[in-house]
Amino acid sequence: MKTMRNLFLGLIVGQFSQAIACVDLNNNDETLTVCSGDNAFVTNNRTVESGDGVVVGVNPRTKKVSIDFTNGSSRFSGIGTYDFYEATFGNGCYGGACIGDRGVRQNGNATESGDGTIVGINPITEKVSINFNLGTSRFRGIGTYDLDQITIGKGCFAGVCVGDRAIRQNGNTVESGDGVVIGINPSTGRVAIDFNQGTSRFRGIGTYYVDTITVGNYCVEYGPDSAARYTMNKFEFYQNFSN
Repeated sequence: MKTMRNLFLGLIVGQFSQAIACVDLNNNDETLTVCSGDNAFVTNNRTVESGDGVVVGVNPRTKKVSIDFTNGSSRFSGIGTYDFYEATFGNGCYGGACIGDRGVRQNGNATESGDGTIVGINPITEKVSINFNLGTSRFRGIGTYDLDQITIGKGCFAGVCVGDRAIRQNGNTVESGDGVVIGINPSTGRVAIDFNQGTSRFRGIGTYYVDTITVGNYCVEYGPDSAARYTMNKFEFYQNFSN
């Protein structure tokens, strides 16, 4: 009887060890599902740099997640355990941003911006992680930011679409530079322009308010009858691009 009991317990442990552990977190109608095997990203608060790894453990009671950085691309190593709210995860969409989208981040108070690929999202904290190693700028590494701190490489807003030719005046000087719109954010009213794709002497990527630029599609009518350019507020943008 004891042998049969031990065999039964062994079968239960074996089944659980082969299962994928997942947990759902809910906050303000947003649901985040985290499973073992998911890609995950955590920020080093002292250096602002983020590290990538794989989820190897979850605890729904304490809302903790363990991440193995051993095979990641960053300088992080070993295994660390964090609150769910300290990490972003490599699946899903939020606020119009999806894993795999191009993301552009302005460099603090500087005018220069860096582009990369969105690799992590946390809809509860409204944060995204960008891998700049996959971009065209001189930015490197992985960074994690509030959604309002970036622009996203798809869609239209206030008559401006990703892929449009755009012109930006150089501060107080009369000279202007042209480039291509590579990111927009309806929440902040900002657009990112890649001047490397233009004809002027301007170089690099810059992020600006939409009202400070002009757009090369001069004869296009912006309005309700121009559906491709009618994403006039963030709610329509989110609805169209969060799939």
